[in-house]
Amino acid sequence: MVRRMALLISSGNLNVPGYEHLPGTAMDVKNWREYLMSPLGGAWLDRSEIRCFNEPNLETIRAFLQSYKDDYVLMLFSGHGGEAPIGRGGALERIVCLNEH
Repeated sequence: MVRRMALLISSGNLNVPGYEHLPGTAMDVKNWREYLMSPLGGAWLDRSEIRCFNEPNLETIRAFLQSYKDDYVLMLFSGHGGEAPIGRGGALERIVCLNEH
């Protein structure tokens, strides 16, 4: 049976050199969590279907996604993002900024 899981990421960049701290990211995650738990948002179950990460590193996110690779995962990110070039063709991919540690 396929499980559903919401992954809510707050990355206000407390520990990322060169990036301004974004204090509103934690409030974004709180608001999304409350919405998902509401009837309008789908009545997701807290803790068993919603996981909130504050200032995670890439390995934490990878491990989480690997553990739910055959399931439905809704991932929401609040924090700095941007675009980075892919190869030599000039195409850009969207990136998110996570803590290094």
